[in-house]
Amino acid sequence: MLLKLSEKDIWTVADAYEGTIVFGGNGAGKTSGSGKDIAKAFLKQGFGGLVLTVKIDEATRWCNYVHECGRAADLITVEPGRPAALNFLEYEAARPGLGAGLTYELVRILQIAMDGGRERGQSENPYWDDAVAQLLTNAIDLVLMATGRVSLPDVVDAIRASLDSSQATNVSDSLLGNLQTKIFHANACPLTNEYAEKLYGSELQATANMSVGTGGVTGGYQRVMLPILPAIKFTTLKKGGAANHGVVDGYVFQAGKIWNGSDGKHNRNWLLVPFKQD
Repeated sequence: MLLKLSEKDIWTVADAYEGTIVFGGNGAGKTSGSGKDIAKAFLKQGFGGLVLTVKIDEATRWCNYVHECGRAADLITVEPGRPAALNFLEYEAARPGLGAGLTYELVRILQIAMDGGRERGQSENPYWDDAVAQLLTNAIDLVLMATGRVSLPDVVDAIRASLDSSQATNVSDSLLGNLQTKIFHANACPLTNEYAEKLYGSELQATANMSVGTGGVTGGYQRVMLPILPAIKFTTLKKGGAANHGVVDGYVFQAGKIWNGSDGKHNRNWLLVPFKQD
């Protein structure tokens, strides 16, 4: 178990291996809520990893996590002015030995990275895997020919330049589809909230109706398909801070999982989790 989300629900190591993404607007509690709990769970379980950030205070935050979880001896900080650095693509391109410098090997490493560090087995969608491999091959060769060296930002720039807007949307949708745990915090973005609404799906719900006519008032009920979690739900979640007693709300989704809830009777594909800030 990595996280206890309710009295009857846990988030496991196996769940973590399937990829996670956290959504939320500025100040919604992504970092101080679910992000904090996930980070500490990984550290306490002995996970290794690479943390990339452009936020000024994030490196300090992770240093505190590492010390709090007893992992200070494992910390390597990569930043300007420090000696630790690694361009893994350039390393692979320049290293000695069998397969060194081959575009095929660089593509394989990127595909392993895209699969969360796992070697690829028999794919259910070989066409798309081959298409990704060909795209990476072309981009890496282009960067090598243009600059004589290879780096991930250059490869990404080359791919972006080759995609039109519709293709870019398909690629981003594919990426989101591969991340099986999704956590939604407070958000005012209609596109994100509509995506969440569609993700959780629709179900038959009973709605009341009433009509007033010359003969009086009539009413009744009917069952119609409505969103399980309407987009507006994601605009009213707690964002932590003193006003919310340090509680950050998040709707958790895990592909293929039905959540029990604390009473064991929830039986839904969504779970509203109150993450507690420090």
